[in-house]
Amino acid sequence: MHRARTTQLGPYRLRVLTDSIECAARWTNLLAGLGNAALSGPELEVTMLRTAEGFTSSVDGDVVCVGPDTFEHEIAVTRRLNERKLDAEPQLLHLHSAAVSTAGVAALVVGRSGDGKSTLTARLVERGWRYVTDEQVTIRPDDRMVLPYARPITLRRAVWHLFDRMEGSPGPGESRRVEVPLAAFGGVAERSPVQPALVIAPHYRPDGDNVCRPIESRAEVVRLLASCCYDLERTGAPGMDILVGLAATCPAWRLEFSDVDRAADAVAGVLAATESVAGVGHRAVPADAPAGVRSATAFRPLRRAPQVSVWQFDDGSGIAFDLARLRLTNLDAIGVAVWELLGSTGSAAELIAAAPDPAVGDAVEQWIEVLLQTGFIERFARGTGRLSA
Repeated sequence: MHRARTTQLGPYRLRVLTDSIECAARWTNLLAGLGNAALSGPELEVTMLRTAEGFTSSVDGDVVCVGPDTFEHEIAVTRRLNERKLDAEPQLLHLHSAAVSTAGVAALVVGRSGDGKSTLTARLVERGWRYVTDEQVTIRPDDRMVLPYARPITLRRAVWHLFDRMEGSPGPGESRRVEVPLAAFGGVAERSPVQPALVIAPHYRPDGDNVCRPIESRAEVVRLLASCCYDLERTGAPGMDILVGLAATCPAWRLEFSDVDRAADAVAGVLAATESVAGVGHRAVPADAPAGVRSATAFRPLRRAPQVSVWQFDDGSGIAFDLARLRLTNLDAIGVAVWELLGSTGSAAELIAAAPDPAVGDAVEQWIEVLLQTGFIERFARGTGRLSA
């Protein structure tokens, strides 16, 4: 039996055992970025053994892949390792995102599967950026620092032609995706926690243009981060507060690209231009609202839904988060004002009457209806303690 080097995977000491010397060498290269294991900690064991079907791979005894294509085994195993790491770190926040670092700060590469996160990350690593992670950005809640997780980089075969300068890339196979060792890009793994300084939302289109534009609304940045967060159901409002803090301190850009080299240039350019820019302020809008506020449109007492939290940014945008339904709603300044009104002794009618022009009054009424329809505020039957339909 051959053993790949024991490495550190989150809290685990990870070891890989195989009866193939070629597979042992491959796993050693794939996991090299994770670093040497600590002297103590729970152990996690991967086995990859020859069978009549080709190979059988298991993680702690659970079979995750059977077949001849070793690249498929690597994808299946690393996916399970991601899950095990995630489950073992309930005290941390995790995003389905990539990250690279330079000069002690990190750029988070955020988006859906297929948007080009790994492609852009691999090119930045080739350009000399330190590699933080490809699949699972891990955030420490107390200081919002990003913790390194230098797993192999997953690349789709459709973008293989963009990396013809790589050394040690796999040959032809059936797998649509392949785990690539960091060494194939000449990369260096980040070993220390890094401060996030930039959010990039890429979208790779082979026949498109190259466009980089800022995301002006901080609330939109929160929505972007929340769309790829694994932990909101568990962490609730405190987890959302971490994302709000990231949105307030990290300039964010949408990057459409067909040329990965120009995309890498754009990331370096926007980071250089925004490194010293302080984030916009933000505040949590209190949620302890007394009942009994009358709405000019509902004509019944209203109260703020107790499971909803609201934040407002200095740019005027706001975000409301419904923990029960894991639902977000963007608010403008008037929407936030209506929310705050429901926590005071005033009334929506008074706010409408004080509006500088009818258009503002109309906007207040519209926001009350929107918040009612989405469930962020509730009709309340005075004196009965019951919510009205």
